Amino acid sequence: MSKTRYFSIGKLSKLSGVHIQSLRYYQQLGILQPARIDPDTQYRYYTFAQLRIVEAIQYCVELDLPLSHFKDFIINDGRQINFSRLLQLGQETAHEKIRRINERLDFMQGMQDEIEYARRCLEQGQLDEQLPAKTVWCTPYQGRQAGSAFHSAVYRMISDMEKQGLRAGYNNGLMRNISLMAAVPPIFSSICSPAKTSGGLFANKAASCWSLALPDPGTK
Repeated sequence: MSKTRYFSIGKLSKLSGVHIQSLRYYQQLGILQPARIDPDTQYRYYTFAQLRIVEAIQYCVELDLPLSHFKDFIINDGRQINFSRLLQLGQETAHEKIRRINERLDFMQGMQDEIEYARRCLEQGQLDEQLPAKTVWCTPYQGRQAGSAFHSAVYRMISDMEKQGLRAGYNNGLMRNISLMAAVPPIFSSICSPAKTSGGLFANKAASCWSLALPDPGTK
């Protein structure tokens, strides 16, 4: 056996920076087979070409690509990697991860904004604010912004939103001073996820709103 052509699993581990146990696991998955196994000692031996395979496997690991699909990128009887397809999938996966991270960051920022808003409500007792232009979900409501009836109406509205594939935001309450063809001011909720239906949606143009955290405006 030529020592210049083959090297041990320990050497492969040192060159790639991948633990020996991980290399053995890749063999169990069928994505990294030794180039040669000594019939007497059962030692595994690899070639420099397989070092590139290990690097490609680590690329998949870092991007959370399922290793069970790695075989789809091995060509020429395991001697080469289709890096073009692998990189394309890697880019798509990376962009999706960035989208999910940004979505979580927006969610956390929304929670932080709501905490700050609740703090101001507790300090001032009542707030009358202008919301920036946004799309909200509106539901007709007759009654005061207080008590169990109001909260039940809000829960039903949020349930209706979920049925339409929407996720309710943190801004919700009783809307007033709006130019809607409605007999009574609607209750509303901001929307976290993209709208999949036009039913119940209203593009809010900086309408004045009462928050759930506030007392009934009629009690001023």
